[in-house]
Amino acid sequence: MLTLDITGLDALQTFAQALQAPFPTEAHAEAGGAVQALWQAAATGTVLPPMTQAVHKPDLAQSVQVTVDGDGATVSADASLMPHGTEPWDMKPMLTHGPHSRMGRHGRYNIIPMRHDAASLPSHIASQLVNGGTVTSTEGIRSKILNGGAPVLAYHAGSGTFQVVSHYTWQTGLYTGMRLGMHKDYPVGPVTFRTVSERSAPSSWWYPAKPGQPLVEAVSQASRPLVAAIYTQWWEARLNAH
Repeated sequence: MLTLDITGLDALQTFAQALQAPFPTEAHAEAGGAVQALWQAAATGTVLPPMTQAVHKPDLAQSVQVTVDGDGATVSADASLMPHGTEPWDMKPMLTHGPHSRMGRHGRYNIIPMRHDAASLPSHIASQLVNGGTVTSTEGIRSKILNGGAPVLAYHAGSGTFQVVSHYTWQTGLYTGMRLGMHKDYPVGPVTFRTVSERSAPSSWWYPAKPGQPLVEAVSQASRPLVAAIYTQWWEARLNAH
C-alpha cells in the first residue's frame, strides 16, 4: 500500500500533476514482462495456486506475447495450447481393432509396448535388467480411479454384457516382465509388454479423466501483487522526481 503525507500547496500541486500524467510505456512493458514470466513459469512446471499439478507445455510458454501501448500492456497466449481437461474414454476398442491387432482363438487382441524412463527405475530393478535377469517383481500394483470415482458403464465383450465400474486394479506390477527393448521400431530401453483383448476386463484399458488446470486464474492471482508493486515503484519515482 502506498501511503502519502502531503502538506503545503506546492506538494499538493505536485501530487495533482502526477495524478494527471499517464504512466510511460516502460512501466507498462515492465508490468507486462512480469506477467509474461509468470505465464511461462506456469506452463513449464511451476505450480501456482489454485493449480493442482504441474503443466509441461513449452509450446504454450513460447506463445505468450506482450503488446504495449499508451494505455497499458496486453499479455496473450495461444488458446488452442491451453491444458484443457479430458473425459475418460475406453482405449480397448481402438487397440483391439488397430493396425497392429490380430485375431486369436478368443477374439481380437493386441500386444502393447510400454516404455519406461530408465532414470526412474529402482536400483534393484535396473540391476536385474543389466544382468539379463527376468523381472518378476509385483511392485507398483495399483488401482486407477475412473471418471473421478463416478460409475462408468463399460461393455465386456467376453461376456457380452455391460458392467458398471468405478475403478480398476492392475493384475501385474509396474515392472513385471520388464526387459530391455531391442525392436527396430522402438528405442532401446526398459519396456514392458501388456496384452489387450476383447476378453480383457471392461475397465482395464480405460484412460482416466484428466482435469484441466486453471492457468488463467492462477497467473491472474499471482500477477496482481507483482503488477501493483511495479506501478507503485514508478509512481513513487515520479513523485520523488518533482
